[in-house]
Amino acid sequence: MQKGSHHSDAHVGHSQGGGYDIGLWTDPANLQSSKSSELSMIVTEQQTGGRVGQFEIIHDKLMHLVVVSDDLSYFAHVHPKFNDREKVFAITHTFPAAGRYRMWVDVKPKGAGQLIKKFDLNVDGKPARQPIPIVADRNFAKDIVAAGGQKHYRVQLKVPERINAGKDTEIMFELSDSQGRPITDLEPLMAAGGHCVIISSDAEVSPCPSYRGGGCRMARRAKSGF
Repeated sequence: MQKGSHHSDAHVGHSQGGGYDIGLWTDPANLQSSKSSELSMIVTEQQTGGRVGQFEIIHDKLMHLVVVSDDLSYFAHVHPKFNDREKVFAITHTFPAAGRYRMWVDVKPKGAGQLIKKFDLNVDGKPARQPIPIVADRNFAKDIVAAGGQKHYRVQLKVPERINAGKDTEIMFELSDSQGRPITDLEPLMAAGGHCVIISSDAEVSPCPSYRGGGCRMARRAKSGF
């Protein structure tokens, strides 16, 4: 793929479905940890192969990109920019360590359904990621210190005692300050009061939650393997 003055890049692969393909290219060809890499994505129609040039906004953005290490210890949610002339989404990203990563592209061609497509990436270099074992975390309350250390928050996850596969499950997050007082004056972030990403063992991702009266809630059809 030719991209102006950029040197040669690698076609990582296609993700298909919903009548559309999404092609992913990387520059440089071999991704290196701790170095900037350009990720480029082109959405094409499966029948014609033509590039799609019009998209609908999802949560204030044309495209969302979620990057996660294979042990879930690294997470990034970023937003590629769209080049109208070349009909290419592109973003510069730095992977912190070598290892395996998974990346999901979330985009909605105009007049079509929302597409969520997955890619597997291998990053070389140093430092090498030391995989962290994935274990069930039974602590559903997390304390967070905001930038600058001036404000402390608590996020409480509430789920049913039993979650059944194939059935809708309400997941709720309650936010409070350091005194335990509910936080209800959330400012919208990408058109929502809060966002949540749930990744299953088969690499399916969830939708975002809604905000209702003091808590972020979402209904999710439970699937085995979370």
